[in-house]
Amino acid sequence: MPNYVSEVNIYSFYSRTKNNFSVKMKIKLIIADDHRIFSEGLITVLNTDESIEIAGVAKDGKEAIDKAFELDVDILIMDISMPKMDGIEATRYLKTKLPSLKIIALSMHAEKQYVIKMLKAGIDGYVLKNNSSQELLHAIHSVYNNKKYLSADVTPLIISDYIDKKIKAVSR
Repeated sequence: MPNYVSEVNIYSFYSRTKNNFSVKMKIKLIIADDHRIFSEGLITVLNTDESIEIAGVAKDGKEAIDKAFELDVDILIMDISMPKMDGIEATRYLKTKLPSLKIIALSMHAEKQYVIKMLKAGIDGYVLKNNSSQELLHAIHSVYNNKKYLSADVTPLIISDYIDKKIKAVSR
């Protein structure tokens, strides 16, 4: 019995020591948005979280793709409506070429068709631009930890679409 207790105590000490002295990796990300003032504000907000590092900024989907290949990042924050190539097309392309890249849509579009198109393209999260900065930070950390994230305002759209499809399938 004493050996078991000492093993538990050693493990407990090791876990605490390891957590206190471990080197914390930063979450590296790219922001893709065609509105410069919005991107600059987003950088200011994200810089308040010491665990996040902004590796680059893109002004359209094509540049987001280029930067995703050029920079070794964990997450890409993707607007939907951008010139040259929109966020839906850029996401679809990136998810086929860089499947481990996590993408969070950050958009003004709360309509079901946009959310569904981005989900089908392979996004890992969807946050509305009218949400709080804290919600975006929560989404970033959730997605980084391999969880999917949908803003509370978007979730009912997806649930109702899912239920509608199930009802149609059963009634056939």
